[in-house]
Amino acid sequence: MQSVRDDAVEITKSSFVFDCLSLNYVLDEPYAEACLTAGVNATNVTFAAEQDWESTLRSFETSLRKIEASPLLHLALNSADIERAAKEGKLAVMPGTQGASMIDDQLWRVSLLFRLGLRFIGLTYSQSNKLGAGCGELNDAGLSFLGKDFIAAVNELPMFLDLSHTGRQSRRQAIELAANPTFTHANAFSVNPNDRNVKDEELGAVVAKGGMIGLCCVTRTVRKTQATVSDLIDHADHITSRFGVASCGLGLDYSDGLIASKTQPPESIRWRSLRPDIWGTNDDFFNLKYPKGVETIAGLSNLTAALIDRGYSREQIEAILGGNWLRSIRRVVG
Repeated sequence: MQSVRDDAVEITKSSFVFDCLSLNYVLDEPYAEACLTAGVNATNVTFAAEQDWESTLRSFETSLRKIEASPLLHLALNSADIERAAKEGKLAVMPGTQGASMIDDQLWRVSLLFRLGLRFIGLTYSQSNKLGAGCGELNDAGLSFLGKDFIAAVNELPMFLDLSHTGRQSRRQAIELAANPTFTHANAFSVNPNDRNVKDEELGAVVAKGGMIGLCCVTRTVRKTQATVSDLIDHADHITSRFGVASCGLGLDYSDGLIASKTQPPESIRWRSLRPDIWGTNDDFFNLKYPKGVETIAGLSNLTAALIDRGYSREQIEAILGGNWLRSIRRVVG
């Protein structure tokens, strides 16, 4: 759904926009072009989830090859790369993971993935791994000793530790230990008490370390029933009123490329079967639309319009759309 609001389109297109969670189908030309057309300049793309080492390396190789071959994409290792891509009209891609199973007990792998471009590494996906507990688990366990060693290894590098899918106790312990904790794609538990969402004390602790949160469009995290863009902005209002505008960005987490190809990842099938209260059912994956007004990235300017209607200034909107993430990336990555 495209915006008919000229003021919102103008602000979106003239702003720097960073979406801090995209799936790797955006590396394919139709979706990369859709991001650019909507106004997105840069994005954190999930190169791997909870995968073994060999399949992770294959995923990185495939993704890096796509970026090299594409006239629309630019690999971004730092803020200068992001700004260069924006000037060239290309989509800057900053690699990330959702989970760290591939590290196992071989902590040297963190450094190697960093050399391959990794800048956002997830501690867990929704399940537990050898490092800590995921947000989907019923047993709210803390970090393992290996998990603490893993965080120390991440701290040695200019990269983010993403805690978006991590369980409560592991999340609290990780925030305390991590140099650069963040939530790439999550919403406020106080607005919608979903176990995937972030509690105020968790976000406050992350913000105190310079981290932030990216507003997520996954419908069940926005609202228990069919959500709208206005419901998404309720999360922005809560976050910015409690922690300041500088703490809030975008991490939209669209799945339209998967839905169009009728492809549901195995981890999605598993967790929608186990915890439909968090993510919805497997039927919902294909049939419960993203929030009305922002069903796909084409509706990005509708998010801007909703921020205008809530009284955010142009400067504040520019910060939420991407300025805050760019500042954070400069601080952490360079």
